[in-house]
Amino acid sequence: MKSHICLPILASLALASMASATTVGLPGGELVTTWDTFPGVAFDSDLPDTSDAPLTATLDSYTSGYLTGGGDRIYSGGNSFSMEISGEATETISSVTLIMKYTAPSAYTAESYFSIASDGLTLASATPEYLGSVTEGSNTFEIYAWTFSGLDSGESYSISISSEADHVSLDAIQLMVPEPSSAMLGILGAGLLMIRRRK
Repeated sequence: MKSHICLPILASLALASMASATTVGLPGGELVTTWDTFPGVAFDSDLPDTSDAPLTATLDSYTSGYLTGGGDRIYSGGNSFSMEISGEATETISSVTLIMKYTAPSAYTAESYFSIASDGLTLASATPEYLGSVTEGSNTFEIYAWTFSGLDSGESYSISISSEADHVSLDAIQLMVPEPSSAMLGILGAGLLMIRRRK
């Protein structure tokens, strides 16, 4: 009898957890800075939920709409997004990739919905790279990436995010910095081997 009572409660808890913003579907990696919960719709200087990338970052939002998913996800409510990420590099970085996870708009393509501008960084292409989609509960999220040039240590940057007015839920924003390449590690390994041979 008790198990029959517990099942609906567990199902409700599972649905509630699926409604919250998550990092499911994001590429991840060791050097990433991620916002997957938001303190409101309009806010200043929100620090990332997790940050391992060699840069500082804060997020400002001037978006109209409201929060959904237990207060974690921003829903535009038919309005436009207007956000800015800013900070500085704490070491030299070869490139920075902005990744956004959001539901497809109804009147625009997911690819062209957001416009990205930057200061201190050069955008490689105005057309983002499609990384795939993920379904959570009743929502299907599209994941897109915009890649920028690198930064010198101590150099400041900002990334402006704006959109058309439509019904879109923003689930997560991520900045990703490439990890040391295997090619560089191979060069270092070859160098050590040459030193050992000379001895």
